[in-house]
Amino acid sequence: MRHFKKFTKTTELTPVQQELSENCSVQFIHDESGVDWYVLQKLFQPDTLKIQYDKTGLIIAADKDATKLFPLNCSVVELAD
Repeated sequence: MRHFKKFTKTTELTPVQQELSENCSVQFIHDESGVDWYVLQKLFQPDTLKIQYDKTGLIIAADKDATKLFPLNCSVVELAD
């Protein structure tokens, strides 16, 4: 089980991220440890449920496909079936 908390918008972008942000409207977020969401997505197991929840514990989204989530101002926990 993985648990990544408190995703916020990344303000210090690499040159590549800056270009994607400006030209393609891509947004970048990171967890409380500073790790990029797009990097973290690769750590999830494909057959587990990923739950996105807000600071009050309210479930915002849930899916087995982490790429369907965008946990800005939220956290994500992974649960096995």
